[in-house]
Amino acid sequence: MIFAQRALSKLLILSVFLLVFLFFVQTAQAAVSAAWALSATLGGGWGAGLTVSPTFASDRTIVGGGTPYKGVWLSKDAGLTWSDISSNLPDLNARAVTFANGKIIKGGDDGIFLYDGTSWTKKGNTFGNPVMTLLSLPSSQIVLAGTRYGGIFISQDAGLTWSQVQDAVLKNLDIQGFAYSPSFNSDHTVFAATALGLYKSLDSGSNWQASGLNDRRMYSIAIAPDGMIFAGMDNGVYTSNDGGTTWVRTGAGLAGGGIPALAVSPNWPNDHLVASAVDSRGVFLTTDSGNNWTAVNDGLSSQDVTKLVFSPVFSADKTIFAGLNGGISRGIIQIVPDVVITPTPTPTPTPTPLPGP
Repeated sequence: MIFAQRALSKLLILSVFLLVFLFFVQTAQAAVSAAWALSATLGGGWGAGLTVSPTFASDRTIVGGGTPYKGVWLSKDAGLTWSDISSNLPDLNARAVTFANGKIIKGGDDGIFLYDGTSWTKKGNTFGNPVMTLLSLPSSQIVLAGTRYGGIFISQDAGLTWSQVQDAVLKNLDIQGFAYSPSFNSDHTVFAATALGLYKSLDSGSNWQASGLNDRRMYSIAIAPDGMIFAGMDNGVYTSNDGGTTWVRTGAGLAGGGIPALAVSPNWPNDHLVASAVDSRGVFLTTDSGNNWTAVNDGLSSQDVTKLVFSPVFSADKTIFAGLNGGISRGIIQIVPDVVITPTPTPTPTPTPLPGP
């Protein structure tokens, strides 16, 4: 009887050990790090606007916008060197930048300006409120502008003319960011991060409706190629897998605070990598769709980060760009894949008979 109890006890201990071991193997995360270096000082300002060319793979072009009053800066070598292209730009507060129809569009305190490679031209009437974010929609001439407490403006001709979206609630909201569906060419869906949560458009930005997390401020938004939505709120990152209907707050390792910037890796199907900026705490990365986060601030010149953009050829150059207090930094990300350890089978111990009486 005593022998049977001891054998059963050993078996239970071994079983628990194996379960714990398997748990840690299955939940191990890829190790991730980033080496940062200051890429552009933007005259000592904030890197408020940041975008990459739609043909970056061939032209290596990046545009940065600086505030306060630091103008627009251009790099044609993936951020290694920069030049100031603001010579005749009257509004030097460059809060947002994008590309459309071969031109650079800049938004700031005095509306929209277009750059044709030589000079700047103002387009549209003064919006009345600062332009905080811009988005060019793919395979179209549509550009969206989000303003501070002035709602959304839309251009159907690559930024030449503009009109305000007429929605009783939306036209007075603070708009912080945009993202379009990975199936935009067929579903025409666009999302906006607003002071009242998520808004969604099903017709390329002409009409909008509230679409989740509408009881709190949303600072940023990013969408993965499989449709997973990441929302940066005033208390962390939330994710949705059903177009914004239901949400889950993500996980371990992410410092508390607002999330001014989010970006999804172009190599998402292989790395499931997302970058997040946390107020005054720098940059965090996740390689498991947001369940676990790691701070990657080594070499970052400032932890006040406002913009994050992955290189469109990230699978090859492993580069991410950050707009921050002091300019633009360029980071090289290293991911060490999960190491799955196959345990060596442990021989079953031979029971030792109990000594006789």
